[in-house]
Amino acid sequence: QPAARRLEVRVPEKAPRLSGADLEALRRQIVRMLRLSDKDDEVAEQFAVASPDLAKQGPVGRLFRSPCLFEDLVKTFTLCNCGWVRSLSMNEALCKKIGGGAFPSADELAKVPARRLRALCGVGYRAERIIRLARSVVKGTLDLAVLEGLQDASEAEGRCSSIFGLGPYGVANALQLLGHYELVAADSETARHLRQARGMRSCTLENVRQRATSVYASYAPLQFLRYWTELWRTYEDCMGG
Repeated sequence: QPAARRLEVRVPEKAPRLSGADLEALRRQIVRMLRLSDKDDEVAEQFAVASPDLAKQGPVGRLFRSPCLFEDLVKTFTLCNCGWVRSLSMNEALCKKIGGGAFPSADELAKVPARRLRALCGVGYRAERIIRLARSVVKGTLDLAVLEGLQDASEAEGRCSSIFGLGPYGVANALQLLGHYELVAADSETARHLRQARGMRSCTLENVRQRATSVYASYAPLQFLRYWTELWRTYEDCMGG
């Protein structure tokens, strides 16, 4: 029998005593972030069976995400068309300048003019997209609870595609954050991976989506999980894990 594992969550020593509601909210966030639900367990087991070459190296099948879908979507915007350091700096600025130290809510962002968001957080063209997302959530025209509850991947893809500013990469990334792994969020890093790890020398930014779709088709319906775990293992091989 594998040894039982325990997750310890610490709060600041001077923080007020957590109520039952606080503890339940904290539990929900942790379960979401670490993908610890029964459905997530099934996905992890399914992926381990489908990719034994990756599973033999350690636990697989769970990708970290944010405490809530709104934060995931905003971070999808800050992930696009820039390097990782820039993404981190934009997210840090959102926390410091808008959220008072925490990641800002839809209510907080909805009150900020796009021009001010650009100036404060350096998000550039993404400001309009972030603000429109926040305001659609506040107004109720985009119901994130409904989106997160969709079981049909095609329906979820349609809903994500209707979000202003989410292109093919953003939609694919949003879908995997929702637990739908059929599409690979392909970008320049995907092209590099396919060239170096898969020997596809002719893979370019122009054809990477088609190439990734073909390469990972046999891993359906968990294509993105296969791609991302494969990619991460190459990072660990190069830099240490």
